[in-house]
Amino acid sequence: MKALIIYDSNSPNTKKLAYAIGAGFDHSKIVLTDIENLKFDQLNDINNLIVGAPSHGLQPARNLISILSKIPPKGLMNTYVTAFDTRPDLRNIHSRFLRFIINPGGFAAEKIETLLIKKGGILVLPHKGFYVNRRFGAGQKGELLRAFNWGKEIEELSLI
Repeated sequence: MKALIIYDSNSPNTKKLAYAIGAGFDHSKIVLTDIENLKFDQLNDINNLIVGAPSHGLQPARNLISILSKIPPKGLMNTYVTAFDTRPDLRNIHSRFLRFIINPGGFAAEKIETLLIKKGGILVLPHKGFYVNRRFGAGQKGELLRAFNWGKEIEELSLI
């Protein structure tokens, strides 16, 4: 089995989580790349595609969506897909107004997941959000361990 993890990150948080997810795979060859260095031939002969990005204004970055949109229709047929994002923990946002705006707007992973499925991907697990903050980054509340365990679960379900 071969898995490709693509991440978009302008800070180290999403990259750290991508590597933690990859570390959870035991029996697969893992290739990690940031979106800027993605070569479309890397999408050939993969069993799993995991894409992650920070949530910027409740959306993934435009360059990530632009690049993923270039995948041909049905280009991910027979490929297990899922998505993740980094996001603020709503429990730490004390403004009701901000929570009201963020909650129904969703986060980046939902939009990435929808695009991957439209390209023919098979959803192996629903998208996941990982909490980050300025002080602890991706290390907040055991998020790296959560990411590692999620990677293990993705691989286990892909082997069935």
